[in-house]
Amino acid sequence: MSDDRGIGYREGNTSIYRASGIGYCLTRIVAYMLDYKEAPGQFQAKILTDAAREGNLHETSIVNRLIEDGYRIDETQTEVELQILPRVLIRGHTDGIAYPPRAKKPRVLEVKTMSKDRFKKWMTSGSNTAERMASGAWDGYAWQISNYMHALNMPAIYVVKNRDSGRLEIGELKVPPIPLTDIQKKIIAAEKWRKRGELPPCDAVSGDKFFCPFPYLHEDTSEFGSEPDDEPDPVDDAQRALIAALADQYDELASQVGLMKPMDDERKSVGGKLIAALQGAEYAYAGQWKIKAINGSSSYPDQAALAKDLGITVPELKEKYWQKHPYQYPKLTKREAE
Repeated sequence: MSDDRGIGYREGNTSIYRASGIGYCLTRIVAYMLDYKEAPGQFQAKILTDAAREGNLHETSIVNRLIEDGYRIDETQTEVELQILPRVLIRGHTDGIAYPPRAKKPRVLEVKTMSKDRFKKWMTSGSNTAERMASGAWDGYAWQISNYMHALNMPAIYVVKNRDSGRLEIGELKVPPIPLTDIQKKIIAAEKWRKRGELPPCDAVSGDKFFCPFPYLHEDTSEFGSEPDDEPDPVDDAQRALIAALADQYDELASQVGLMKPMDDERKSVGGKLIAALQGAEYAYAGQWKIKAINGSSSYPDQAALAKDLGITVPELKEKYWQKHPYQYPKLTKREAE
């Protein structure tokens, strides 16, 4: 049975972080731990679903090819756990334990499949697997395999398949790309934010943000966890009543944003009215809310025209052809009862 839980969740009194997800930005990881609702775009969701299906489809054939080439493969899809703190651990499933031809000691096996464009990027990111992992272009993969290597105290065999040509690139990692101390620091930081019930600032690159299941969190990349201002606001009482009503409506829509896109469109419409109601004020206190106008920007790449012509991935295209325009949106903070 498949496990549909996110990359971070609570299991009784224990915090579980998925090995496949610890390479993501801290904001995304903590959002799962705090039960934020996913709201991925349909285009992004389809890409990720198709990629996952392709990976599952090819994995068995890759293992069979390795066996034909003289590898011994044991314990496929074995659950592996790396303890970080009492009641805090990282959990994942390896693709197997591999013994290369004539090798006496085992290696943890990790298998990936890629389109021809991503495979080209993989091959040009370094001359071997260790260099590619250290290039910064494959951080998610580096964090995942490092977790398995630390947990099992083994080197790794890393196999990447070009789905278009069928070519296999087989490499070996003798040392985990990510030190154990870095993994421990990241998970401990995630736990601190989880216990505070707050999200850390997001430091993800635009390509990762494009595929983030919480796109509404990226409307603000600087204000997470900030403290409300206590200075008096310049809003008069008549305008304050309108702001309070709009804020209540905005909060209700925001809490349901993951359910359907039309509701998110309505939320953004109400948000625009909230900004207009502030009439240029940076913030206001209305009803149970403190409403603050947050400056941000959104980007619009010409992805359809460029991706195919340039032969690059959508995230790479967005890095080069991203266009931005400034905007504001309201940030709501519950006020303490007076």
